[in-house]
Amino acid sequence: IHKVISVSLGQPPKTIDWSFYSKDKKFHEFRNVTPLEFYKNHVKQDCTKFASLINNPRNEYMKKYTVDYLGNVYGAEPVHYINLSVQRLKDYAIRVLKSGRPVWFGCDVGKFLSRSHGMMDTEVIDYKSAFDFDFGMTKAERLQYGDSLMTHAMVLTGVHIEDGKTIRWRIENSWGASTGNKGYLTMTDRWFDEFVYQIVLEKSDLPKEVLDVLDQEAVVLPPWDPMGALAK
Repeated sequence: IHKVISVSLGQPPKTIDWSFYSKDKKFHEFRNVTPLEFYKNHVKQDCTKFASLINNPRNEYMKKYTVDYLGNVYGAEPVHYINLSVQRLKDYAIRVLKSGRPVWFGCDVGKFLSRSHGMMDTEVIDYKSAFDFDFGMTKAERLQYGDSLMTHAMVLTGVHIEDGKTIRWRIENSWGASTGNKGYLTMTDRWFDEFVYQIVLEKSDLPKEVLDVLDQEAVVLPPWDPMGALAK
């Protein structure tokens, strides 16, 4: 692969030049920056403090999984997932949101989405009235038969709860201010159930019983498994 890319596009650069305008309209520029220098000086985030949680109802919960040949950093540690019920994902996400922090998540964004209204809801289009049929597959069946997979990542920034029941979620997207409500989307809780597959949280936000799963030997899923779609 390296040879094909090098012949077609030239040798990959060892350093980059990075210039941008900050929010206060000031120009900044950094030259001859290596990838490690960029990470240490600008990212300033210890990625080892985070854990990736998935909801994959085809496979056993409270188990550690990985996808064969997954990963895009040579020599890096394998990508590991802790498989949990969707309710656990929601409970942990709500706890973090209540502390004032956003939550990164991966989903199948194109399913039952109205871009103009900024709405993600399993009933955003009434197929039953128009065509007299329902989409009857379960979440596990959609994954099994290739109907659904992770296609996009966004950020949870808020949640609406009434009488202890989760109603909807506020989403910050990256498609610009022309989509939804100035770039924000609304996701109903039933859409979360069906099409959210992954969240990433700090390990300090998780109970010991969940963190202990990371000490297990990982179950290796095949390279084409939909749980690896977003990380490729």
